[in-house]
Amino acid sequence: MKKETTPARREPDAATLNQVVRWIVSGATEFEVVEAIAEKWPDEKSKPLIMSAMVYLAKNANASGDAVRGWCFEATREVYRQAIAEKDLGVALRAVKQLHDMGGG
Repeated sequence: MKKETTPARREPDAATLNQVVRWIVSGATEFEVVEAIAEKWPDEKSKPLIMSAMVYLAKNANASGDAVRGWCFEATREVYRQAIAEKDLGVALRAVKQLHDMGGG
């Protein structure tokens, strides 16, 4: 008698995982993510993609304090860069103050 095997779970490629993570962190509901997956990748099952995205997010929840501070520093620099490009000096000044405070000044 031949034993049946279940196919190994296939990990999503980086671009697919990145898109599902973006939908989740942008505040989309589970229903909206399922609908977006069905629209973008009609042949994919949504549950494994969502679970892979949640595993990815859980791994990042354990980032070191230095990694989080570094990300905050770079994100604030990006906000400053965009604010200057848009000539939004109020936002730019708040970003400078935040960078100063983050630097221990």
